[in-house]
Amino acid sequence: GIGVPVITDQEIWRNNPEKVFGVTRQWAERHPNTHVRLVKALLRAAWWLDAEHNGNRREAARMLAKPEYVGADEQVIANSMTGTFEYA
Repeated sequence: GIGVPVITDQEIWRNNPEKVFGVTRQWAERHPNTHVRLVKALLRAAWWLDAEHNGNRREAARMLAKPEYVGADEQVIANSMTGTFEYA
């Protein structure tokens, strides 16, 4: 009840780099194997989300809605992840 969506970031900047995963150079140099594995895991997750014409996005929303992860409303997450954003 503190705000309402009026526009999406895609309407402001199409295909923008919405999320960023970053580490310091020092951390990457100290943990090269972990760094590579994290990047590979992120790529695999992105490929899985996009597979079957974005067919796994609803399943991802179900997982993310769990309290031990994001804990937000599943439908709100799904709307965002499937391009069915709801305006106020």
